Amino acid sequence: MKPLALTLAAATLAVTPLAAQEAPGLFDRIFGGSDTEDATEDPGGFLERLIEDNLSGEGRDVEITGFSGALGGRGTIETFTISDPDGVWLTLTDVVIDWNRGALLRGRIEVAELSAQSIALPRLPTPAEDTAPAPEASGFQLPELPVSVSIAGIDITRIDIGAPVFGVETAASLSGAFKLDGGDGSAQLDIQRLKGDGALIFDAGYSNATDILALDLSLTEASDGIVANLINLPGKPPLTFAIKGEAPLSDYAADIQLATDGQDRLTGRISTSTTNLDAGETRQTRATLQGDIAPLFDTAYQPFFGPDVALSAIVTNFDDGRTDISDLAVTADSLTLAGRISLAQGGLPREINVSGQVASRTDEAVLLPLAGPETRVDTVNLDVSFDAARDDLWTGRFEIAGLDRPGFSAEFLTLDGSGQIVATAPQNVTAALRFDATALDLGNPDAEQALGERVTGSLDIDWTSGAPLRFTALDVRGESYGLNGNATVNFTENGPKIAGRAVTQATDLSAFSGIAARRLGGAAELTTEFAVEPLAGFFDVTASGETRDLIVSQPQADAILEGAVELAIRARRNTNGTFLNIERLTSPSAEITGQASLRTGASTVDIDARLADAALVLPEVTGPVRVVANAAEADGRWEWTFDSSFDRTILTANGTAVDIFGTPVIAATGRLAADELADFSDLARRPLAGSIDTAFTTEIVADLSRVTLNLDGTASDLTVGQPQADALLTGDLKLLIDAAIAGDVLTLRQSSIDGPAATITADGTLSTSTGAMRAAGRITDLSTILVGAPNAPLTFDTTTERVGDDWRFDIVSNSPAINLTTSGLLRDPTGASPSLEGSIDGALADLSIFSSLAQRPLEGAINIAATGRSSFDLSSFDVTTALTGTNVATGIAELDTILAGSLSADIKAARDGDAINIETANITTNQLTASASGALGTVGSAIDIDARLANVAPFVPGFSGAASVAGRLTQAENNRIAVALSAAGPGGARATIDGNTAIDASDLDLSIDGAAPLGLLNRFLEPRSLAGDVAFALRLTGAPALDNLSGRVTSSNARLVAPAVGITLDNTTLNLTLADARATLSAATNVSSGGRIGAEGGLSLLGDFDADLDIRLNDVVLSDPRLYETQINGTVSVNGPLAGGARISGDLALDETNVRIPSSGFGGAGAIPEIIHINEPPPVRRTRDRAGLLEKEADAGSKAGPVFPLDIAIAAPNRLFVRGRGLDSEFGGSLRIGGTTANVIPQGAFNLIRGRLDILGQRLALEEATVTIQGSFIPVLRIRATTDADDVSVAVIVAGPADNPEITFTSDPDLPQEEVLARLLFGRELESLSPIQAGRLALAVRTLAGQGGEGIISNVRDGAGLADFDVTSDEDGNAAVRAGAYLGEDIYTDVTVNATGETEVNLNLDLTDSVTLKGSTATDGDTSVGVFFERDY
Repeated sequence: MKPLALTLAAATLAVTPLAAQEAPGLFDRIFGGSDTEDATEDPGGFLERLIEDNLSGEGRDVEITGFSGALGGRGTIETFTISDPDGVWLTLTDVVIDWNRGALLRGRIEVAELSAQSIALPRLPTPAEDTAPAPEASGFQLPELPVSVSIAGIDITRIDIGAPVFGVETAASLSGAFKLDGGDGSAQLDIQRLKGDGALIFDAGYSNATDILALDLSLTEASDGIVANLINLPGKPPLTFAIKGEAPLSDYAADIQLATDGQDRLTGRISTSTTNLDAGETRQTRATLQGDIAPLFDTAYQPFFGPDVALSAIVTNFDDGRTDISDLAVTADSLTLAGRISLAQGGLPREINVSGQVASRTDEAVLLPLAGPETRVDTVNLDVSFDAARDDLWTGRFEIAGLDRPGFSAEFLTLDGSGQIVATAPQNVTAALRFDATALDLGNPDAEQALGERVTGSLDIDWTSGAPLRFTALDVRGESYGLNGNATVNFTENGPKIAGRAVTQATDLSAFSGIAARRLGGAAELTTEFAVEPLAGFFDVTASGETRDLIVSQPQADAILEGAVELAIRARRNTNGTFLNIERLTSPSAEITGQASLRTGASTVDIDARLADAALVLPEVTGPVRVVANAAEADGRWEWTFDSSFDRTILTANGTAVDIFGTPVIAATGRLAADELADFSDLARRPLAGSIDTAFTTEIVADLSRVTLNLDGTASDLTVGQPQADALLTGDLKLLIDAAIAGDVLTLRQSSIDGPAATITADGTLSTSTGAMRAAGRITDLSTILVGAPNAPLTFDTTTERVGDDWRFDIVSNSPAINLTTSGLLRDPTGASPSLEGSIDGALADLSIFSSLAQRPLEGAINIAATGRSSFDLSSFDVTTALTGTNVATGIAELDTILAGSLSADIKAARDGDAINIETANITTNQLTASASGALGTVGSAIDIDARLANVAPFVPGFSGAASVAGRLTQAENNRIAVALSAAGPGGARATIDGNTAIDASDLDLSIDGAAPLGLLNRFLEPRSLAGDVAFALRLTGAPALDNLSGRVTSSNARLVAPAVGITLDNTTLNLTLADARATLSAATNVSSGGRIGAEGGLSLLGDFDADLDIRLNDVVLSDPRLYETQINGTVSVNGPLAGGARISGDLALDETNVRIPSSGFGGAGAIPEIIHINEPPPVRRTRDRAGLLEKEADAGSKAGPVFPLDIAIAAPNRLFVRGRGLDSEFGGSLRIGGTTANVIPQGAFNLIRGRLDILGQRLALEEATVTIQGSFIPVLRIRATTDADDVSVAVIVAGPADNPEITFTSDPDLPQEEVLARLLFGRELESLSPIQAGRLALAVRTLAGQGGEGIISNVRDGAGLADFDVTSDEDGNAAVRAGAYLGEDIYTDVTVNATGETEVNLNLDLTDSVTLKGSTATDGDTSVGVFFERDY
């Protein structure tokens, strides 16, 4: 019926002349005025456009083609379509309407034919977007319809309806007729599906004269039919439905039948009768329906209905206007409803006795057949009773127990009611309703917190005939909120008028935080008074109230709403428009007033807002704020003004706005003056500073399709949070900006920023396909934006031009540090194959200014000139570059050595397709000369490489001479590069590399052969050193990894010198085999001090460097000239990871071993103190470093070195001699060195076999003696010798490291050490010693104590009363004693006695402070005398 109605509407609109309009009506526009000429010349096209314009509207576009016959009685349309934003949704073709125009004058519509060849309805139209209603109310109006209508024939050959309409695609034909005339009406409709079984036949008629109603409606359809899809019948079964009856309404019956799958689902009859009635009855209507309708519902709902559902009722009309509904009964498995209702004339009840229940027969929860989520109840009960014959009171109760629905459940919901019904004049009905919901569960903790677990409410209703309907005592209560109020409803011919008052209270808004998805707080109370006429669209609402400490989790708003906030607002709508007044909105911090009058084409808005302190919204701003805004509309155009001011900032503007309900366009002119932009940093979310004072004009389209901005003003010391920009915006600035964006077009017209640090101008227009832009300027001091640059200006001038997809550019910049000129063409930068062509000519006089940018220290100067072209992916290029430089440095020592002095480079290279052609590639410095030429890409093409380093000495100390590499790289098949390179260096170093590699070096097949002097490694081995040569023959196959490296490394004449341990290894032979990331070692060497060392085993080159090595020592002589000499035989094994954890084990046997206790010289001056070097020259420090005299301080943050477990057995059964300082002894035994290299734990010792201690003829027997080894592997002694001297028992103990043992003397009874020595040697006390005896005592101390005897000698000197007493030795180690004393103030003499008894006497006489007379005589006959001059300075 929808297509039929649309067609009829279109035809009616096209021809009706009856509607009166202020503008010329459709009839007038067709037949009158100047448009008649157009109609005559092009009647079809003109009328088509006219009808389209009148039928189209918002979201609806009507198109008509082939319209003819408008001036006659038969009109035709070839196509008629209606579309929305999603496309066409209705199409009619070959439409015919044959009608009688003259009948319109008699108030009739007579249509002989209304037909269409086809109608297509693929979908329903998209609902139109909501549009703002007119501000004026229209009032209430009833529609006017024609008096009579006759359509003799309706014929639609084919209707196509899409699946979105009915759920299944449908094709059908339609025919019928319609007539309404003179109290008689008839309608015939026959719809037949063209595909599949299905038909709807409707034939109905009624005559006022005969009171006969004829009704015949039948529907049949196969499975998956339209109705089954529309009502979503389970299984989409075949369906039939019929209603049929024909008789006078006084005795009428119609039978009803509904069946699916051939089974009756619902049958029944509706009948009326006016005969055989009781007294006073005028008509009786009976209805009975019964059947098994459960299969019409989803399986889950079928238990609710059961197999038998029945409905019955009798409706009786009486001559006094009463109506009785008796024997009302509805039954199903889970539902019962029964009762009786009697209504008096006028509709008031005389009797109500209705009860009902929903409950399961098994006491289980009942699933209700409702749409949406499953809803279950335990029980539902309804009970309403009233009997006017008894009294005028009524009662009712509706109760739900155990409600359970996702998102909402309750233990109990009850609605209780009671009241009064008075049928006598004045009639009156009252109701007192009480609502209670307990144990609410809303399925959402936030909602439950807001509403609480219990909600109660009440409402009183009072109606009296001739008086308004009153609603009083409305009261709804929750845990933290409440609502109460009242209202009256007056019924008038224009519809109801509602007036009332409501008060809403929320004592704790924090309960609503969850629902609002933000933290809320405070309390609020709002009183609303209202008057509403719904049908007319009138309303008048006032609202007033107060909030206390309102929190909405918006810091600025919370600050404003703190404390008590008062609100008073009024809104009203009538035929004059809609009006809004903010009469009062005040808080301790703010005050807002305003009004808005909304009238079609003549609206106004006024707002006045005050803020006590701007810091409430802008923390950096203080002081009061006021904002005043006004706007007025005239025919859709708004004119507005805006004025705001607060401390340090003024913003004023005025302008216009159009199309505010569509795509608004806003234009503004005004002034912005801000003394401190830092006030707006938080708002801009970036650091701002400085001041601005500018006039501005702007126009903005809301969708940003067009934006214009003009600024003309000044600024000072602007900061925008970008260091370089901030540096350029210092000082007083002049701003002149004229910018516009329109779609894809950007325009800057004569825009500039002029200040002391920079002057910048820009002018031009750019779009997606054309345009040009020029930017130029001057930076006063380049160092302000480039750290390290000279304090000099930089000028620049750039031009950019767009031609289609290409960009042409020219850039010129000049300064003492940077001079750059570049121009070129950037082709299709956003396309599939962007490319660049152009030239660059530049000079960088001081590279250090780019150090910060490069993040490394740069120095020097370069000049560059380049021309050429290149694609972005480098698949094609042709480049010529020339570069020169002076003293270029990068902070990388080796590279800086190569680049020192002059630098020049010339490169000319091209690529076209796969081949890269290098015509020239030359690089020359004072140290390096390198060149390359050739081609690479096609099979057989090659590049020749030649490079020479003038001297390797700066990189390899100890070697000098040139190094070179030369060869060819050839393009081979399968995208590989053949390599043929040779290299040569000083000392006979040479290497050749042959083979091939993948272009990306991911797969290699190279052989590497050559030789090199081992001295190249000395730089890394200091203070150790290597000599000799090493040869290598290696092969690398596969990925560049150690497990793919194989070959041999050999050496036959190597020599290693390790001065720190006093070892030299000569005639070393080495054979190293590499395979599978493992090295197999075989080596042998001669030890310069005697013996030979050999090593065999394997070593992993990956991971922790797992090793399995055996080291053999054959008669190896190890010695320390100051300490020991031994000969070792045995084997040491190293098994495990060398990165840490490898076990060092072995068995070593010591042949004759001599340990010497050194006799270091000492004298009155004592040991030489530590020498601290101040401002030590580098050569001196390097010398001390090579000698191992520098203490290596470990980095505090570094880790300790690797630790290795030890298990070494050392055997020396005898001939381990310890001698020195009078000691002569032999030891034997064995040691096992355990623990780790970080914590050596020796087990066992070398014990005394025989020995003695001699002191100036005194021989002491050794009581005990042991030798062991500790972490430093220096022998540790423990020797004790004892004797008796008179009544004193004396012991001499030598203990500690062999290179510095400690000598102690003990006695019993306990005496000082010098006293013990005197008793031991002479058997007498120290004070009684003669000078000769004192000398012998000193020699004994010298012999035993070495450096440790100074304390004893001092005690002897002091005890003997001498000025000088010292023990000396000559260059042969012979000891002597010197004793000296002053004979007078200027005369000094000393006597020296050596170990053989020879004596020398010296005499010194000071003649003056500078002149001394010296003489000496000795027992060997030597005599001397002399005069000496001395001067201290």
